[in-house]
Amino acid sequence: MIAGVTEGVKINYACSAMSLPAAFDTNFETMPRDVPYLHAAPERVARWAATLDSHPGCRVGLAWAGNPKHLNDRRRSIPAGQFLEIANVPGVRFYSLQHEIREGDRAALDANSTIVRVGEMVDEFADVAAIVTSLDLVITVDTAIAHLAGALGKAVWVLLPFVADWRWLVGQDDCPWYPTVRLFRQDAAGEWLPVIERVKAALRSLVVGAPRSLSSCAQMVDSRFRGNDGRGAGMTGWLRE
Repeated sequence: MIAGVTEGVKINYACSAMSLPAAFDTNFETMPRDVPYLHAAPERVARWAATLDSHPGCRVGLAWAGNPKHLNDRRRSIPAGQFLEIANVPGVRFYSLQHEIREGDRAALDANSTIVRVGEMVDEFADVAAIVTSLDLVITVDTAIAHLAGALGKAVWVLLPFVADWRWLVGQDDCPWYPTVRLFRQDAAGEWLPVIERVKAALRSLVVGAPRSLSSCAQMVDSRFRGNDGRGAGMTGWLRE
């Protein structure tokens, strides 16, 4: 791959990165889905793990809003006052992964003093990767954090609007790109409360029997989407439908 054409370089064929799957005739059966394929820097992981370990309990990261300039942001982002109902599940230590807090979300976040606001402490996305690596589970809307957690092989639950981005496909609760992702979809446009209630119920069921860490729960989520070969083969049933 080259970033640009240099004078004197002879090119026989050209193909954009997004067209490579078509060129390789890639389909859901053959697409690569080995995770993790991203890894946080060990020194950053060690530094953030020390911060997170000072807070006992199951460790769950939260992200409820993306870039406000995104064309679909009003549908994909959730007001903190609604989303942070998830943080009422007992037996869990919650970490806000939000780097920038919207003015309309600040009061709801300030009202919950139990949430550790690590997202506001970071300066680089590499630190977010290190934090996510040290968590047991990430619960997020459709933002870069969802894709980061999936690429890191971390258990991640994604809350999706009724009409979601094409990459999440339609009508499924799993994802071909990331075997450790679980999707929670709106049943009707704009209706987040039922989605949040389903997330809370699922989280309560995972917390049972895991008083210190959600590692066993993360493994349960992981095994839901992986086959015996560890490559997401358990998903191929619905991919053939």
